[in-house]
Amino acid sequence: MVVPGLVPWERTPISRRYHPSWAYALGTIEYVPERGTAVGRFVRVAKKSELPENDGTYVEVQGHRIALFNLGGEIYAIDSTCTHMGGPLSEGRVRGDEVECPWHGSHFGIKTGKVRGFPAKEDAATYRVRVAGNDVEVEV
Repeated sequence: MVVPGLVPWERTPISRRYHPSWAYALGTIEYVPERGTAVGRFVRVAKKSELPENDGTYVEVQGHRIALFNLGGEIYAIDSTCTHMGGPLSEGRVRGDEVECPWHGSHFGIKTGKVRGFPAKEDAATYRVRVAGNDVEVEV
């Protein structure tokens, strides 16, 4: 059977028979972004001196809702939206290196975003942070 516009496999140039993205779809390699993919950039979001010790601070940057935490002088950033029902993690109670969602009590690791307590099942996103002098910058 001949279909107009369809080239038989054996006459298809080798370069068109295989594409690296197919291997990702088949699960044989890990995804590697192609050239031209947008890379995050650091954006100044706060002054370190304004971040209270062992407490959360809410910032919004380019549509990202971020909770900043100052743990012993080290600054960490995770998604401020709880993965359970959308509670504000920046308003949660901080105990050690974890935060408790004020709505339903889910616990998340501040350093890793990992769920540590029910009812949330998905980890919170984390953001890279760097401090330049007194400026706190988050990669978005």
